[in-house]
Amino acid sequence: MARHNLQTFIIPGSDPHMSEYPPERWKSRQWISGFTGSAGTLVVTADKAGLWTDSRYFLQAEDELCGSGIALYKMMQPGTPAIPQFLINELSPGARVGIDGETWSIAETRRVRGELKKGGIVLHTSCRLVEEIYTDQPVIPENPVFEVPVSVAGKDTREKIREIEEAVSHYGCNAILLTALDEIAWTFNLRGNDADYNPVFVSYAFISDKEKILFVNPKKISFSIKEELFSQGVKIKDYTEIHSFLLQLSSYYRVLIDPGRVNRFLYETLPEDVFIRETASPVAMLKSIKNPTEINGFRKAVINDGIALVRFYRWLEENR
Repeated sequence: MARHNLQTFIIPGSDPHMSEYPPERWKSRQWISGFTGSAGTLVVTADKAGLWTDSRYFLQAEDELCGSGIALYKMMQPGTPAIPQFLINELSPGARVGIDGETWSIAETRRVRGELKKGGIVLHTSCRLVEEIYTDQPVIPENPVFEVPVSVAGKDTREKIREIEEAVSHYGCNAILLTALDEIAWTFNLRGNDADYNPVFVSYAFISDKEKILFVNPKKISFSIKEELFSQGVKIKDYTEIHSFLLQLSSYYRVLIDPGRVNRFLYETLPEDVFIRETASPVAMLKSIKNPTEINGFRKAVINDGIALVRFYRWLEENR
């Protein structure tokens, strides 16, 4: 912080995809504080540190923060200031607060910047402080991606992309940037094991009337899946190429982005002459409307779940 002339640094619990359960690579808040809950934000000033979390984790946070020197701030409780107000109270006008824009959404960055501005505090969004000290940071997962067959998904990737393009055109756009891992998994009928309790894989996607690109580590994609995606009109590019790809977009593109899901770093990458339309991702709505095959799958899952519970209850009665 001193080297970068920052008076405060804020570390959320999210990743570049705004995931509630990020892969190990992006568990920086947990690494620094020891707090393992899925929701929480760490604030570090020159002489103190605090963790903000909600009521689900009050007891857990008290235990995990014990002896760390990090104070617990119980969100939505009387007397607990929100993070911006806390910083306004702690810092002098002109102070500099840093965040890593890759792990902050556009919307949240704007909200916090607006609040801090009331106290004359400046927010800087390109600070990679954690990477400077977390020298043994885990690598981005390379777990293989697996396919969800159409017999389970109900629609192939080409049909889903067509629906997405129709929804995007409704907003006067010809392209969409997808960063939410669940939306990408649904769109391409693929799943992964990169995050605990979530069948997703680290990736980005860009869909336009010119190209359909899945940005993912090629090592994760088998030859057969690559061939299937190619047959559906999808190209594969490396996950790390998303930044250079966005930089070269021309004024032809009218890109739809979800400010609540796209990170600030990618937003600042988009060239100034590219038209940007901000709205909630239409993919979230499309995937929420289940087709007959998916509905039937849910019914089968409920039956299988009921059978499993009955078997467990029987075992419990016989072995207690």
